[in-house]
Amino acid sequence: MKLLFFSLLLVALQATATEESAAPLKVLPPAQEGQLYHGAFTDNGEVENQVSVDNIKKFENLSGKDVAWVYFSNHWFGGNVIYPADNINAIKKSGAIPYIRMSPWSRQEEEVADPLISMQKVIDGVYDADLKQWAREASKAGTAIMIEFGPEANGSWFPWNGIWNGGSKRNAYGDPNWPDGPERFRDAYRHVVDLFKKEGANNITWILHIDTSQYPNSEWNDPKYYYPGDNYIDWIGITVYGQQIPTDDDWEEFVPKLTRYMPKINAISTTKPLMISEYAVIEDPSNSKRKAKWISDALNFIMSKKIPRIYAATYWHAGGWLPNEKNNFKIDSSANSLKAYKDAISDSRWISRVNLSK
Repeated sequence: MKLLFFSLLLVALQATATEESAAPLKVLPPAQEGQLYHGAFTDNGEVENQVSVDNIKKFENLSGKDVAWVYFSNHWFGGNVIYPADNINAIKKSGAIPYIRMSPWSRQEEEVADPLISMQKVIDGVYDADLKQWAREASKAGTAIMIEFGPEANGSWFPWNGIWNGGSKRNAYGDPNWPDGPERFRDAYRHVVDLFKKEGANNITWILHIDTSQYPNSEWNDPKYYYPGDNYIDWIGITVYGQQIPTDDDWEEFVPKLTRYMPKINAISTTKPLMISEYAVIEDPSNSKRKAKWISDALNFIMSKKIPRIYAATYWHAGGWLPNEKNNFKIDSSANSLKAYKDAISDSRWISRVNLSK
């Protein structure tokens, strides 16, 4: 009788452990009202995937505050979809959460269709074996992982944008009321999420990442058409850059650029939490205080909660886009800029540890 009792108890404990392991581990908005997550791309190299504990700590020492997550790219170079174990382990060791730009291109070339990878191939399962392996490894990572499939989906600089996957046409794929290019992206994203769930990767927080510099700036390319749906996406991420190269004619301020674009974000969802997934600006050679003010204005606006659904900001701490560009995005590109960033981020509302689902 005792043997039967202990056998039944063991079965019950195993069932409970299985249920607990299958429980989703998601990044939630901060637990306390007004709190915000402090995230960063920590100067991870020109191909955006060279993460190290040293780089993370250098940024944290510069900013005066630890990061909640570290942002980096996971490219499908050569058509290979590979789990970035070293980067994830380095971020985990630092005490932060990995935030991954899953970038489905075979080479880092912008404004052109990719020669190997398309959204239709993702939908058709060409990369399923690799994605399943990626998901299985992620499920054993021992940490929550944030993933955005196809960052800045509404920007033609990336080959997963709709313009390279069917464009504005509505008669060659799927729903005739939906533009084919964005619809293929939407369905590719859904396919990836479905695969991960089937493989037991329930520790993934999924993000749709949209850029306020939408291009083409046409209705068919609006972000609502890229949205996989509430059952697939946990957060909506937003890019807001100021001036990016010295030859840009216009200086773009953070606040008006974001607020002008918010109706298109709200057209995706009025309930999902928002984050600033990328924001940065270069120095203005003619005004040594302009970048500092841009940073201060951005962070103070986010803290004001005038857009109450924004719960996080991830600064793009890196060099400029041009080769050997001295005028870069880094927070310490000048003493004024570093002081502006440190002063704002020192506010206790910016936090470094994430609230996870239980």
